[in-house]
Amino acid sequence: MNYVIGSGPAGIACTKSLLSRGKAVTLLDAGNTLETSIQEFLNSNQKRPFEEWNWDTLKAFQAKSSISQKGFEKKLVYGSDFPYRDHEKYCPRDEVGVQTHVSFAQGGFSNVWGANMLPYCSNDIDDKWPIKSKEMAPHYESVLQFVPTTGEHDHLESQFPLHTTQAQAFRRSRQGEHLHRQLSSKRDELLKKGFIFGSSRLAVDLNKKRGLPCEFCGMCLYGCPNELIYTSRHSLQDLLQDKRLTYTPGVIVERVSESENSVLIEAHSTQGEKLEFKGERLFLAAGPISTTKILLKSMNAYGRTFKMLDSQYFLFPFISLKGQKDVEQERLHTLSQIFMEVVNKEICSRTVHLQFYSYNNAYPKAFQSMLGRFYSLFEKPIRRFMGRVYLVQGYLHSDFSSTIDVSLEKGDEGLDQLSLKKNVNEEVKITIRRISKFLLRQWKLLGGVPVIPKTQIFAPGASNHIGGTFPMREKPQRTFETDRLGRLKGYSRVHAVDSSIFPSIPGTTMTLTTMANAYRIGMESPN
Repeated sequence: MNYVIGSGPAGIACTKSLLSRGKAVTLLDAGNTLETSIQEFLNSNQKRPFEEWNWDTLKAFQAKSSISQKGFEKKLVYGSDFPYRDHEKYCPRDEVGVQTHVSFAQGGFSNVWGANMLPYCSNDIDDKWPIKSKEMAPHYESVLQFVPTTGEHDHLESQFPLHTTQAQAFRRSRQGEHLHRQLSSKRDELLKKGFIFGSSRLAVDLNKKRGLPCEFCGMCLYGCPNELIYTSRHSLQDLLQDKRLTYTPGVIVERVSESENSVLIEAHSTQGEKLEFKGERLFLAAGPISTTKILLKSMNAYGRTFKMLDSQYFLFPFISLKGQKDVEQERLHTLSQIFMEVVNKEICSRTVHLQFYSYNNAYPKAFQSMLGRFYSLFEKPIRRFMGRVYLVQGYLHSDFSSTIDVSLEKGDEGLDQLSLKKNVNEEVKITIRRISKFLLRQWKLLGGVPVIPKTQIFAPGASNHIGGTFPMREKPQRTFETDRLGRLKGYSRVHAVDSSIFPSIPGTTMTLTTMANAYRIGMESPN
């Protein structure tokens, strides 16, 4: 029996790979799920035509999301916080200057992600990863056979292949379409400056596998009423049709060990009962924080400090020179509209990834939070101005990001906890300032300007683009480095398969590569 720990994207991709080889798999998972009452509402609402949707309940979901000028305090889904529950109970952390998240939900943080899907390019991994970008290509293709994605044949393909023939174009908002036309009209000039751009690629089911269309209702950030935004929970339900898969929720793994012929998993149930599982091989996909804790505890590595990598997350408004009217009434999706990659060594030697978001109804709420009681004085001009406003999320390569010092400590009452502390990289502010000024200088080509004074730089971990505690090497030299199959020194049957083994973390979106690498390890692991 092969065991996989975790039902997030990495765990599901690895499970899919093992099943494709004819292996029997038991998937151990904490498995918190969406409240039954909410799921029943969604099932009922999906049977109605759009004109008859229950907007009182859908707006109640929106109202539960607390928004400020810094964004969502915690991104909920259908008004539920189930992706975050029990994290302090099962993975307590002492954090200084960082903002990490741990999920014990079925599907992990794919329940609340932004659905952005872009592979890593050679410039960002080939010098540090033992697996080159060309080797990853067939595994990207395998993942995209069961994960839906949007996309178009455009200039992004020069560095970021689609890796699928199933991608469909996703209708942009009027703002998104205007920006795309503006950039396209200046494409050659932008290319000379180091810009690559194209339609955002999103894990959204436009092929109607779920039997429902996108209604462009603007609810994306709060939870798609038709559940078209991919979560690995969807794939889990498909995989459960395979009799070789056993799904065991309610399990919290503590430590692992192995003998010559087997692995031993020590765990407890969510009710507190001690559990043990024994099998042939183990694949750890608990997420970078939980996987780190499990392996450090398994190796009795208390009190030692390790480095966890981060892809620095920053945010700034972008104001278009031309606005669109009545954006508040537009039927649109509110996920990313445009991907832009800055590939200019004078700005940064690694790819800088930017995602452009057009209007969503959280923007006026953010202005209201910023202006307080004075908001009513400016509400009308602010709402007219919304047709010019984009929000841009940016990400840096880990070479230009701060890191997190991680250590496992004995906690109170015998409960181990992780200590997580920010390790500042001075290149962060320098690089982001350089990017901002570069964008400002190109305002004519871009058709708008970044609002540099409103740039926000978030704490390490805030984006969930973290990992690299146990980096893969072609020939591991240190105890806590892993081989190409995610195995630490001294282990032959225990594989870490999530981002905890990434040698670096590029700025481009993370989930697709996390899944592809987990799929690869499942495929290449010994019989």
